[in-house]
Amino acid sequence: MLVAVEHTASRRQLGGISAIATPILAAAAVALLGVVLQQPDSFAIASVTSLVLAMSIMALAVSVNAAIWANYYDVGQGLSDSRPLGDEEAAEKDISHAEAVYKAFSWWVQVSRVTFQLGLYGLWGGIACALVGPEMDLFRWAAMVIVTAGFAVDVVLPKCAPRVSVPGPNYRAASESASSDITSLAASGEGSDKHV
Repeated sequence: MLVAVEHTASRRQLGGISAIATPILAAAAVALLGVVLQQPDSFAIASVTSLVLAMSIMALAVSVNAAIWANYYDVGQGLSDSRPLGDEEAAEKDISHAEAVYKAFSWWVQVSRVTFQLGLYGLWGGIACALVGPEMDLFRWAAMVIVTAGFAVDVVLPKCAPRVSVPGPNYRAASESASSDITSLAASGEGSDKHV
């Protein structure tokens, strides 16, 4: 049950990141890059700004693609609902398949999260670089300090957050336990008229 909850939470987070946040952040990076490329004289370090923003766009695009790949995998995918009770070989195949699917899903979710963070940090860096102008005044310095402080908070805050340990998937033990319960129930004749 814990694995199903973890999987559902990961799917919800993934949907929010890949469908909403990532495209909006990528669009912001593309728009800022367009401004930098059209008006390079307005920026003191236009080349660095362009490079950081291009890396941000690339990371955000990879994040969206990884989320698409993660959505191909589902914990229940390929599990047989019609196998007869006591068919241990089919149950073993189902368990192995579920474990493989969950590993693939988890891997793609992790790739999506890491590249999202890199893209977000790149956008922060690109905005900070864009604020460095040929002539710096007090307001431009203040804006750069605010953006840099926001970037620092975004990097440090997750490291300060409380950690909750969520155990990984243990389909084999849970499924074997459920399978033995169902088999013993069927052997005793109890629940033969009930759907499990």
